[in-house]
Amino acid sequence: MSSGSVCRLMEKYNDKIKEVLNDELTYYLNKTIKEWVYNINYELEKVEKNLKAKQE
Repeated sequence: MSSGSVCRLMEKYNDKIKEVLNDELTYYLNKTIKEWVYNINYELEKVEKNLKAKQE
C-alpha cells in the first residue's frame, strides 16, 4: 500500500470519527436541553401554583 493510499484511508477514518463524535455530541446536547426545558417547565408550574394559592 502506498503512502498516498494510507493518507486517504486515514482521512476517511478521521472524517468518520468526526461524524460519529458530532452525532453523539448532538444527541447528548439535545438530551440535556430537553431535560433543562422539562425542569424549567416543572419549576414554573410550581411557581404558578404557589401564586394561585396565594391569590385565593
